[in-house]
Amino acid sequence: FTKHLAYHIYPVSNGVWRRNVEMLRARLQLFDGVIVVAVVTDPPTGRKPDPTGPFPPDRGRHIPGCDSFDDVIAAFDAKRIEFIHRENDPELREVATLIPMLERIPGGPRDVVLYAQAKGTTRHPGHIAHHWTRVMYEVYLDYWHVVEKALEDYPCVGAFKKLGPGWQAEQTKSDWHYSGSFSWYRCADLFARDWRK
Repeated sequence: FTKHLAYHIYPVSNGVWRRNVEMLRARLQLFDGVIVVAVVTDPPTGRKPDPTGPFPPDRGRHIPGCDSFDDVIAAFDAKRIEFIHRENDPELREVATLIPMLERIPGGPRDVVLYAQAKGTTRHPGHIAHHWTRVMYEVYLDYWHVVEKALEDYPCVGAFKKLGPGWQAEQTKSDWHYSGSFSWYRCADLFARDWRK
């Protein structure tokens, strides 16, 4: 397989995104294809308000402000990464960059892509979510031989699969998902579907 990466970052100024980048940088040699990193930052006027209504975001978040797009590029210090910069949309969050990233990924029969994101960036340093984040990088990137074998048989593979609806029926029709927003896909299978929807 040729291994590609589509990676989303919201660089909240609490240092958590930097730890995510460190964990990813230590494993970037795994990817021998396209690496796309999408960065969303708050506008100069400040963070837009969280959405209201029947599905508000988790209230346990800690968002002291945002580091810059240039800060993220400097933290990667890598030449073969394509960066995308968008304004943060608190309602869409990582969904806002998914299509622009996937549009840059090849769709050949031996192309695979890891979709991932800098986890826990809206959580204060020391939050339990950061231990889980470390495990996500280990499981998805350090055990490529296991992932590769699974991708031979399945078009989409991941860990921490939750069976049953994860959200309200008005939000999704899916009856399962991989908790943590990391997952590997065979690109030909992914792009054979109406993937923009």
